[in-house]
Amino acid sequence: MTIKPLSLLIAGCLLGSPAMAADVKDELFINKFEQANYSQIGAAQCRECHKDAMQGFLSSIHGNKTLAGSPAAGIECEACHGPLGQHADEPQANPMLRPGPMTQANASAKLQNQLCLRCHGDQFPLETTPCAACHTGLHTDNAIPDTQKQTLACLECHPQLQKQVRMKFTHGLVDDHGNNIQQGCSTYCHAAHGSKWEPAYQTPALNAPCFECHIDKQGPFKTEHTGFKGNCSHCHDPHGTEDEHLLRPNIGEICAQCHGEQAVLEQATSAQVHGHN
Repeated sequence: MTIKPLSLLIAGCLLGSPAMAADVKDELFINKFEQANYSQIGAAQCRECHKDAMQGFLSSIHGNKTLAGSPAAGIECEACHGPLGQHADEPQANPMLRPGPMTQANASAKLQNQLCLRCHGDQFPLETTPCAACHTGLHTDNAIPDTQKQTLACLECHPQLQKQVRMKFTHGLVDDHGNNIQQGCSTYCHAAHGSKWEPAYQTPALNAPCFECHIDKQGPFKTEHTGFKGNCSHCHDPHGTEDEHLLRPNIGEICAQCHGEQAVLEQATSAQVHGHN
């Protein structure tokens, strides 16, 4: 497998990039890729110093030599970490690219993700978030995070939801004790790699994830609730609330937009709110 120079792919990495960690070395790595000074013996040289990482890598999908297009089937470690160059002789002065969250990485999110996209080109990662911030087990078969790690990764960047997903009534994101994650944010609703539809929905049909379970609310009905407007989250907050029906705290104000000061919610039935035949 021939790795092409990245200069054309990442020309924008050094200009107009978002805020980055203090030790980001994009210019160094871009120069290394352009020079293409790869090791003559591949991973065998890496193994001399990185035995633990190599053990996990060789037993993973990325390290499967029989899998066409995998890093191991080509230039091995250097496919993701960049050309060896003078790293073996002077590792401190000539570092290898270290993927990961920006608190640990030495390359920008944009540069990291350009490397991933050379094989995973069907994905659309966020420019400000490295793939490896969520896909932490790159040297193992756990590169795709399990449900618990997936949601915890989401909460790292969306801390405002930390308390909400542990409220009295949640949408199954956590267990009754507010501890164990039971389903991932992107299992049904959100697209972790970005989306054309706010707020990062998997589909432009806003209620499609809801109707996976609540098929009886889908309709169409002879008598529709005009205020509903086809958006479940207009009244419900799927991340969690203090109401057993996941109604938003300001649900009274929402109803009052059409019904004025009438106390309609206390007498309304589910069929009246969601529509009926």
